[in-house]
Amino acid sequence: MADVTTRVQRAFSAGELTPAIAARADLALFGAGLRTCRNFLVLRGGGVANRGGFRYCGQAGDMTQPVMLYRFALTIVDKSTLIEVGEHYLRFWVNGRLERLGGVANYDAGTAYALGQAAALGGLLYVCIQATTGTAPPNAAYWYPLDGDIYELPTPFSAGAFNSPSPFRFAQDGFEVTITHPGYAPMLLRNVNALDAGGPNPQWSLELLSTLPGVDAPATLTATPGAAGTLNPVYQVTAIAGEPREESLPSDPAICAAAADPTDVLPNALAWAAVADAVEYRVYKDPLGNDSSRGSPAIAVTW
Repeated sequence: MADVTTRVQRAFSAGELTPAIAARADLALFGAGLRTCRNFLVLRGGGVANRGGFRYCGQAGDMTQPVMLYRFALTIVDKSTLIEVGEHYLRFWVNGRLERLGGVANYDAGTAYALGQAAALGGLLYVCIQATTGTAPPNAAYWYPLDGDIYELPTPFSAGAFNSPSPFRFAQDGFEVTITHPGYAPMLLRNVNALDAGGPNPQWSLELLSTLPGVDAPATLTATPGAAGTLNPVYQVTAIAGEPREESLPSDPAICAAAADPTDVLPNALAWAAVADAVEYRVYKDPLGNDSSRGSPAIAVTW
């Protein structure tokens, strides 16, 4: 008869252990760890307890396609939200219930509607997907029709991309979530009325995330040679804002035609319109005259 060794484990406070240390019985945490902890919760005192069951809250907007869930966490009471990301739509769950609209005002041609704002017309509810004044629903460029009173936003995201090798990434910063995926342009999801404690209806906005600099490029750049010659250098200028030292896109190129090599005594003169909030400028020079119309950017820096 084979010997049977009985081992008493008094604590599970180390939780699940990585398979990489499955044989490390010499480690102290080995005696308080688990290979698998399924449907149990590890308690602070070291024991485990049964995990509570799930509660049925409702079905997804499209039951024929995969769905992702993303937790939008806030410190504001009753404002944390579970975002349902489905086939070309977003829905929002708060406290186990779908966000729904109530008491929506009828469409008013004089109202400036913002992204995510709802309006009623002809017994139907619509959500504004492009800011407008005077464009009435139904108009697919500005308004998205809702399924009854369920608050929903359209997206370009196909459910087929949910299980792709490169998954969706969500990054929350306060009331905003940046959504990225290799197959789609980055999007910015914003909880517009998170701080509106008295607002009965949800309002979220989803729009393309601009990656352009926040500072304008210099305009009306001109280049005047300091002396006549046979060179045709091309200049471009960028503006630098304050912290975090963001650089603008380059100005339109300016050709300094029929110029000689600039010197301290006879420099080429550049002039451009001042840019608001700029703290300095950077001047780029292509001494070979490869202007942008010929497909070559400025390649050397000078001042």
